[in-house]
Amino acid sequence: KKGVLYKATKTVDEQYIVEFDVVEPAKYTGKVDVVTVGVDAFWIDKDQAGAANYKNVQFDTNDETVYVVVEYTVDGKWKIYSGDINDMKEDDDYEKPVKVQVVERDEETAELVYIYKTEKGADEKKPTVGGTGESAKIVDLNTETLVGTIDVIVRNGSKTEANDLAKQALTDAGYKYNYTIAGTDANPKDVLVATMGDRQTKFIVNVKTAYKVTIKSAHTSLTPSLDEVWVLPLGEFDLTISGGDWTGCTAANVSTTGGFTVTAAEVAKDSKSITATITAPNLTEDVELTVGWQAKA
Repeated sequence: KKGVLYKATKTVDEQYIVEFDVVEPAKYTGKVDVVTVGVDAFWIDKDQAGAANYKNVQFDTNDETVYVVVEYTVDGKWKIYSGDINDMKEDDDYEKPVKVQVVERDEETAELVYIYKTEKGADEKKPTVGGTGESAKIVDLNTETLVGTIDVIVRNGSKTEANDLAKQALTDAGYKYNYTIAGTDANPKDVLVATMGDRQTKFIVNVKTAYKVTIKSAHTSLTPSLDEVWVLPLGEFDLTISGGDWTGCTAANVSTTGGFTVTAAEVAKDSKSITATITAPNLTEDVELTVGWQAKA
């Protein structure tokens, strides 16, 4: 039934579910802030209706309480692993506050708790491609609806199967891939079904194409740091231009062709080079970019 969470109680070959139970809704189904963490208890800032509660709400724990940590790392990946109550505590390496979701409980004792942590700087990670790499990563994961999204980046003209990259991303995150639901005209994106423990999640495969940008210099005295780079439509990459005298120059002094724009620039201390952030247009094919020096107005 749609909207109901089931727990597998018996499987065949760890793949086919033959018996299952309905998981009763948790007292707190959403992600909430942790206020205080004790030795065998923790307090959250929501009441039973999900509204803010100035008294806070306490949950006890015991040796049978299961903690699952869902961590979003600074390199843009999801890590899911077994934890303990200490993972709820504030840590200088992670964004504050830590959030939790009490999935199963017995009265006021938490039995299954999901802990959500984000490494500092992780939200600044941009889904761009540099060099000649292709990649896939889980960019969204909703443990309430058991639906996630995997962004897959493939190069224009590549024969790499996007779903193969997506499956590797699932494996890296600790999931077991089960099967694929092929896209249709109404819903063209494939869906990979995978399990973590006894919870099955559907991951939408969002395929993005990166295009090759060949970089040339408008002047023989200037040397770009890259000969080529693979970029997503409207994506960004950093480029250092060496040679000449960039004293007093800004982004406005870097010339580009083909609809590329310069959004930021930093001149080296010796003024012999400038590092610019280049933004691509809405690419639909491999293109050429010529960079150079533009005189001040």
